[in-house]
Amino acid sequence: MAASDFPGASSNAGVQNVVTNLQNLVLAVNALTGQIRSQFGVNSVYTVATLPASASPARAFVTDSTVVAAGNFGAAVAGSGSHLVPVYWDNTSWKIG
Repeated sequence: MAASDFPGASSNAGVQNVVTNLQNLVLAVNALTGQIRSQFGVNSVYTVATLPASASPARAFVTDSTVVAAGNFGAAVAGSGSHLVPVYWDNTSWKIG
């Protein structure tokens, strides 16, 4: 890529500014993602088979639910599907919701 590929970047300094701005954007997105996870109590994304047995109530997402979340809240989650759904640990099992 050349400096001319970036509007306003007519020198190496201009390209460096674009790179710096992109790096700052990535840092901001990562920080926002962390805030969202913290606010909603979601720490990780799993497949159903890799969900941990939790000792206390927890929330997560699974990427391979066999059913969608809508209409299935409170149902036990089953894997090998293709739906991304939120799940919670109720001190017995992982359920959709």
